[in-house]
Amino acid sequence: MITTHKSPSEITFINRRDSSTQVAVPTVMLDYNKHKCGVDTVDQLRQSYAIGRKSKKWWPNLVWWLIDMCILNAYSLYNQQQQSKSAS
Repeated sequence: MITTHKSPSEITFINRRDSSTQVAVPTVMLDYNKHKCGVDTVDQLRQSYAIGRKSKKWWPNLVWWLIDMCILNAYSLYNQQQQSKSAS
């Protein structure tokens, strides 16, 4: 994993689910597993509603990805705005 947030040498000990043994795990992996749900949601939404088309060249795929990300970000901002209106 590449990160500037944590040092790669930071180690945390966790208990395994199936036994009481402790295993050394990089702290970066714990942070990733704790906060990955947002990334997985975006990937799932993009997969379900992608507007891209197949192409033999690389740049159309990049353009379609950028358009997909713009649409998903607009959708996310719209949901946040609606939640703040209903809360107030």
